[in-house]
Amino acid sequence: MILAQKKNIQDIFFLTFILLSTLIPRLGAIDNNAIRWFTVSIFSLAYLFNLIRLGRFKLILLKDHIAFAGLLLVYLLLSVFISKNNIEGFVTLYKIITLIVVYFVSYDILRKNITFITICVIFSISVLIESLVILIQFFGSYEWIVGIASNPNISSSSLIFKLPFVIFLIQKEKNKSYKFLLKTIEILSIIGIIILGSRLGFLSLFIIYFLYFLFYKKNRLAQVFSIIIIIVVSFFINSTRSINDKISYPRIETLAKDESTNQRLNFYKKALNLSFEKPLFGYGLGSWKYESLPYEENKNKDLLVPYYTHNDFLQIFFELGFIGLVAYLVILITLFKKIIYTDAQFKGVLIITFVMFILNSLLNFPLHRSQEIIPFIIVVSIIFSLNNKGNEQKRELSSFIIISAIVPVLILSFLEHSSLKVQGKLFSDYNLNTYSFNKNEIDNINYFIPNLSANGVPISTYISRYYFENKEYDKSLTLLKSSLKSNYKDLMTQELLLKNYIFLGKNDDAVKLSRKLMATYPDNSLYAEIYFSLISEQKSKD
Repeated sequence: MILAQKKNIQDIFFLTFILLSTLIPRLGAIDNNAIRWFTVSIFSLAYLFNLIRLGRFKLILLKDHIAFAGLLLVYLLLSVFISKNNIEGFVTLYKIITLIVVYFVSYDILRKNITFITICVIFSISVLIESLVILIQFFGSYEWIVGIASNPNISSSSLIFKLPFVIFLIQKEKNKSYKFLLKTIEILSIIGIIILGSRLGFLSLFIIYFLYFLFYKKNRLAQVFSIIIIIVVSFFINSTRSINDKISYPRIETLAKDESTNQRLNFYKKALNLSFEKPLFGYGLGSWKYESLPYEENKNKDLLVPYYTHNDFLQIFFELGFIGLVAYLVILITLFKKIIYTDAQFKGVLIITFVMFILNSLLNFPLHRSQEIIPFIIVVSIIFSLNNKGNEQKRELSSFIIISAIVPVLILSFLEHSSLKVQGKLFSDYNLNTYSFNKNEIDNINYFIPNLSANGVPISTYISRYYFENKEYDKSLTLLKSSLKSNYKDLMTQELLLKNYIFLGKNDDAVKLSRKLMATYPDNSLYAEIYFSLISEQKSKD
C-alpha cells in the first residue's frame, strides 16, 4: 500500500531517476524530447533487469489494467496503419508504450513500499533543479529564458504540476531546517514560473493556492502569504526593464490581442473542422503534423508549423477519432472518481494536480512531453495503488514481455534524437542559404525515422538541397520523390522539385507542377511567372 512505511532504496532510486531523466538538456538537438524518452526507457530497462537479477521475474498488476493496455495497444497499432504517414505514427506509439511501462513498474512499486511523503520529496528535488535552471538562465547570458524545456510554457507547466507536492510537504514537515529549505524551494519555483512569463502558469499559481485554501484549513495564513509573494514578485518583474527584455510578462489586458492566443483558436477550429470529416477512427496516430500542414496560413513562411493542436483532447479526437477520445475520457473519469472516494489525507493534493493537468491539456500538449506526462503517470500509479484494497483481481506479468516492448522504444527514441541533432543544422543551412555538411555526411544522414522534420517538412527535402547545389539533380529528384511519399502537400518539396525539373530539362513535368502551384497559391506571382515562361519557351521551340 502507498502508506506503508517500508522503503526499498532501489525503488526510490528508480522513481527519482525516472523523474529527473525528464530534465535532461537537448545534448545538441533542436528539441530535448527524444533524449528524455530514451533515458526514461534506459532506466526502465535497467530496473527490470535488476528485478530479474534478484529473482523477481514478474510484476504484480491489476488484471483489468493489463487487459485495457493490451486493447489500447491493438487499437493504436491499427490507427498507425490507417495514417497516411505511419512512420510518424510509430514515433508517437513508442512514447505511449514507454508510458505504459512506467505505469506498470510504478504501480508495482507504489502498491507496497513507498510512502506519499517520499514521492513529495522526489518531486521537490525536481522542482528545485528546474527553478535553479531558470535562475541560472536569467542571471546568465541567455537571450530567452525557457527553463528545462525548449518552450517556457512547457517548463512552467512542469513546475506547476509538482508545486502542490512541495506545499504539502511544507505542511507536514516539523523540522524547522527542512521546513525552511522546502519554503525556499516553493518561493524559488514561484519566482521561476513568473520569470518564464506563461499566462497559464501565472493563472495556475492562483488556482493552486486558492484550492489549497479550500482543502486545507491549517496554514491558511501561509497560503495567503504565498499569494502576496506572487503579487509582489509580479509587480517587481513588470517594473524591471532588464527583466522584460528577456521575458514576455503575461499581462491580462493583452490576452485578446495576443498572437499565440489567436493561433491556438485557429488550431482548434482547424482540428474540429477536419475531425468531423473522419469522426469515428480519426486520421491515424501521429497524423496531425502531416495533415495540418496544407492548412497553415503561413504555409512555408519562416518554416513554422505547429507540432500539436495545443489541446490534447482535440488532438486525440483528430488522430484517434471518437473511439479514442471516449477511451481517454473514461480513463480520466475513472481517475477522478478514485480520487473523490479516497479518504487519504493528501486527497486535496491529488485533486489539485488533476485539475492542473486537465487545465494544461486544454491549452497545451502535456501528453506528448515527458517532463509533464511522466509525473502524471506516477500520480496515476499513486491513485490506483492507494485505492487497491485487495478486492481487485491481480495478475502477474512477465518482466521479459515488458523488456521486449522497451527495446524497440530505445531504438526509435535514439534514432529520433539523432535526427533532431541533424535537423538543427539543416534548418540553419536553409535559413542562411548555406551548405555546412560535406558530401559524406549528407550521404549518411538517416531521413526515414522520423521522415518529417519538426516543422512538417520532409527531412529528405532538406537533404535534396545539397545534391541540387552540387548539380546532382538525379539524386536530388530521387529524394524529393521520397519526400512526396512522406508529405505530398509540402510546399518546400514542390518548389525544389520544380527547380529540378527545370534544370533536368523535364519541361512537361515543370509545366504541370507550376500550373498546380499557380492554382493552389494564386497570390504567389512567382509560380505564374514560371508557368508562362515555360509555356513561352515551349512555343518558341515548337
